[in-house]
Amino acid sequence: MDGEGLDHLSSDGKVKHYGAGQGLMNGHVWAVIRDRQGIIWAGTWDGLYRREDDRFADLSDGVKIGRQIFAIYEDHRGNIWLGQQGFGALSRLHGDERDLIRIPGASSSLDVRVLVQDSAGSLWVGTESEGLYHWQNGQWTHFGKKEGLASETIWSLYADDDSTLWIGTCGGGLSRWKNDTITTWTTKNGLINDVICQILEDEKGNLWLGSYGGVFCVSKRQLAPGTGTNDVIQCVGYDKSDGLPSIECVGGCQPSGLHSRDGRLWFPTVKGLAIVSPDKVPHNPLPPPVVIERVVVDGTTLLPKGNAVGVERSGGGLKVPPGRQRLEFQYTALSLTDAQKVRFRYKLEGLETSWNEAGAKRAADYSYMPPGHYQFCVVACNNDGVWNDSGDTLAVTVLPYFWQTKWFMALVALTTLGSVAGSVRYAVRRKLQRRIDRIERERAIEVERGRIANDIHDDLGAGLTEIVILSELAQNPEGSHDTVQIDVRRVTDKARALARSLDEIVWAVNPENDTLDNFVSYACNFAQDYLQLAKIRCRLEVPSCLPDAPLTADIRHNLFMVLKEALNNIVKHANASEVWIQTAIESAKFTITIQDNGKGFQITPPPDGKVGLTAENAIHDLRGNGLTNMRKRMQSIGGQIKLQSQPGEGARVELTVYLRN
Repeated sequence: MDGEGLDHLSSDGKVKHYGAGQGLMNGHVWAVIRDRQGIIWAGTWDGLYRREDDRFADLSDGVKIGRQIFAIYEDHRGNIWLGQQGFGALSRLHGDERDLIRIPGASSSLDVRVLVQDSAGSLWVGTESEGLYHWQNGQWTHFGKKEGLASETIWSLYADDDSTLWIGTCGGGLSRWKNDTITTWTTKNGLINDVICQILEDEKGNLWLGSYGGVFCVSKRQLAPGTGTNDVIQCVGYDKSDGLPSIECVGGCQPSGLHSRDGRLWFPTVKGLAIVSPDKVPHNPLPPPVVIERVVVDGTTLLPKGNAVGVERSGGGLKVPPGRQRLEFQYTALSLTDAQKVRFRYKLEGLETSWNEAGAKRAADYSYMPPGHYQFCVVACNNDGVWNDSGDTLAVTVLPYFWQTKWFMALVALTTLGSVAGSVRYAVRRKLQRRIDRIERERAIEVERGRIANDIHDDLGAGLTEIVILSELAQNPEGSHDTVQIDVRRVTDKARALARSLDEIVWAVNPENDTLDNFVSYACNFAQDYLQLAKIRCRLEVPSCLPDAPLTADIRHNLFMVLKEALNNIVKHANASEVWIQTAIESAKFTITIQDNGKGFQITPPPDGKVGLTAENAIHDLRGNGLTNMRKRMQSIGGQIKLQSQPGEGARVELTVYLRN
C-alpha cells in the first residue's frame, strides 16, 4: 500500500496490518515477495525490509543495498535480486552474502523496475528509460528502440518455458523476444492500451495484460513467430462494467501482479485489487450484426431517409456529384451482451488497402475523396473478440468535373505533347535558321572582304602605280618646267581621286552607315561635289523625313557604284549643264532617279514593239558607257534599272531597290 504500510490477507479472510509498530518504518511499499523458505521481503521508498519473528528488520546499508527498492525477484537458485532507483547497480543477496552487479554502459542513476530469469538461466533486467538488459554467461547485452522496442521504459517481463520473453512497456505496447528478434504490437495492431503494467498467463495459454485501459486478454497463438508488426490481433478487454474498480492498473514495480496457485489472476489498480478467474469468465460466441446507418456528405445527411441535395443512391450504391469534399460514414453493430465493448474496423477499398482500427468509434471521416469508384467496408467484434467478418458494405462513386475526366486528361496530354513537339520543332527550326543566318553572314563577310580587296587593288593599286610613274617623270632633270608642272598637277588630281575612293570604301564598310538616311545623305553630297568639279549644276529632291530603314552594306555599295557610274557617264558623254537627282519611297520600294539635260541618244526598240525602258535595250548602242556593269550590279542586289533617252532631250536613269523590314 502506497503510504499505508503492508496488509496480510489470510485464507480465512482476516487482514493483519504491518506498519511502524511492526518495524516497517516506511509505509510506501513498492515490492513484496515470499521466497521458497517462506521469508517475506518488502521493498519500500526508504530501504529493504525482511520479516523476522513477525516483525520487519531494515537491511539497507546504502553501500550494497540502496534505499529505493522497486523490484524484488528470487531466481532459480534462491538468490534475491533487488532493482533499485539511482543506485547504479543490482544487489544480489544469498543468505548473508551481498553482491553488487554493475551493468556496463548503464548510467550511474540506473533505475531498475523489473527482473526475470528465463528457462536457460539468464537474467533479464527492465529499466526506466534505459531499455532492456540481458545477462548471460557473464556478458551483458542491451536492447532498445534500435532493436525493435517501441519504448525503452520496461514495466513488466514474463518468461515462457519455451525461451520466449514477453516485454511490457510504458507507452510502447507489448513486445516479444524470440530467437534474438524483437517483435512489437501496439494499439495500431489491436491492443487495448500501450501501457502494459502486468503480464500473466492462464492455463489455456492466454496472456492477461494489466494496462492503463483495463485488463485484456490475448491468445499467444496470435502472437506466435511468423506474425509481424503489421498483423492485427484480437483482444478481449475488461473494464469497470466487468467489475474492475478502475481501468488504470498499477505498474512500474515488481511484483505488481500474481498468478496464484488456484489459477486466479490478481491485478492491482489505483482504486483496489482486481481478481480474475479465467475459467469462470463467460464467453459470447455470437458475432454482432453490422449495418451502415447513414452517410453525411458535406454536412447533409443521407441514408436511410431520402437523399441529400444533388446526391443520388441507386442500386445499393451512392453517387456523389463533383465538388463534394467531406464524407462521413456512420455505422453501428447490435450486441445485447455489452454494446459498449463492440469494436470496429473499416476501410475504403479503392483508397485504402489495410483495415483501420476504429475501436469503439462508430464513424469514419474522409476529408477528401478523389473522383472514382469506391466501396466502404466495416466489420465488428463482440465483447469477447468474436468478429463478424462479412460486416456491411456500401458502393460509392465520386463523380468528376469535366476537367477531371479521362477524355479531358487525354486531350490535355495530347495538347501538351503537341505543344512540346511544336516547341521542339520550332526550337530546331530556329536553331537551323540561326545557323543558316550565321553561314549567310559569314558568306556575306567573305564576299564583302573580297569586294574590298578588289576595290583596293583596282582603284588604289592602279592609282598609286600611276602616281609613282608621274612622280618619277616629274623628277626627270631633262624635263621642261611646264612638263613638270603638268605631271605634278596630274599627281595631285590622282591623289585626290584616290582619297575620294578610299573614303567611299571606308563608308561602304562602316556598319553605322547601314541605313537609308545615311545612304541618301552620302550619295547626295557625293553628287554635288562631283558635279561641281565638272561645272554642272546639281538639283536635289529628297523627302524631308526618311525612315530609319536598314540598308545592307552590299546594297549600299552596289547602288552607290551604279549612281556613280551614271554621273560619270553624264560628265563624260552627255555634255549637260544641269542634273536632277530625285529620291522617293513607296511602301518597301526605294527609287533614285538621275536625269540630265544633255544631248541624249537613240534607244533601239525591243522586238515586241514596246518602248524600251531597260538597260538591255541600250547595250548594243552604248557598250562603252558601262551600262552592262550597271545592270549586273542592280541584279545582284535584287533591284531594277530603267533608262529613257531621246536625241537632244537628255537621259533619265531610274534605280529601284526593295527595303527589308
